Amino acid sequence: MLVLTRCPWSFPLKRFLKNLPFPAGHMSSAAGGFVKEFRHFSVRIVPVLKDNYSYLIACHATKLAGVVDVSEVNPVVAALTEHVHRTSSAAGTALSASHFAVLSTHKHWDHSGGNEAIAKAFPGLAIYGGAEEPIPGRTVALADTQSFSIGELRVDVMLTPCHTSGHVLYHVYHPTAKDDGALFTGDTLFVGGIGAFFEGNASMMISALDRISRLPDTTYIFPGHEYTVNFLKFAADVTKRTDATVNATLAHYQALRAQNLPTVPSTLATEKATNVFMRGVLHPDVMASLLSLSDKSRESVMQKLYDTCP
Repeated sequence: MLVLTRCPWSFPLKRFLKNLPFPAGHMSSAAGGFVKEFRHFSVRIVPVLKDNYSYLIACHATKLAGVVDVSEVNPVVAALTEHVHRTSSAAGTALSASHFAVLSTHKHWDHSGGNEAIAKAFPGLAIYGGAEEPIPGRTVALADTQSFSIGELRVDVMLTPCHTSGHVLYHVYHPTAKDDGALFTGDTLFVGGIGAFFEGNASMMISALDRISRLPDTTYIFPGHEYTVNFLKFAADVTKRTDATVNATLAHYQALRAQNLPTVPSTLATEKATNVFMRGVLHPDVMASLLSLSDKSRESVMQKLYDTCP
């Protein structure tokens, strides 16, 4: 019998370890927080609430920005103000709605609860959100596969209903460098885990992970919460503490959290190697054996993992 640790959905920059499936060069520490640099843009991690993350995407060429999931307004505005002051050619430039847009992954208050307040503070602000559910303050309703731009960056919308019926992901990249992109996954995919099926089921989550898995393996994953260590503990239990990659990855993330450092971002390659939910979608036979399941279907594996994670 598995001795299981509690999964995060039950709860209301150092170097990488050698030979782990992490990319070289994780993040830098800057005045406004931790920043992941891409060739054509950067992503600043903005910790909010208890364990949520907002993200500031900044196009290198145009300096225009997008903020993913605004719950607390003050930390987001502080990061945006620092960005504008640092990149503006005119001293003392005041932050305005012309400098940024808001991208909401879903309707829950801890991801979009600050939308109306930030819109009031910055009249004319564009707030993007999926069309399939009520996003507070939304000015642009997005359909699946729709695209829009942040400066020179392309943003592709992926509808992934399950956690909520209209949850969307945002795949951000420069058109000349799709292999150097970022995926903002909200509460669909976490580092090491997945979100709760509040308005969906196992089949819907499988569809979402299937779709994510087809992106370049070099895609960086930016989820909505810091749930990593608990999910990797669960993965270590599921793999009976015999998977060296999972064990080493867990130790790495525990070391980061011991220093109060974020475990995000991950990469899609890392998730394929260590996230047991993703592995269950891609390799259901192997995961079914670990779970002692006679039914080796992806639906059976996903449901067992979900139900077993207390």
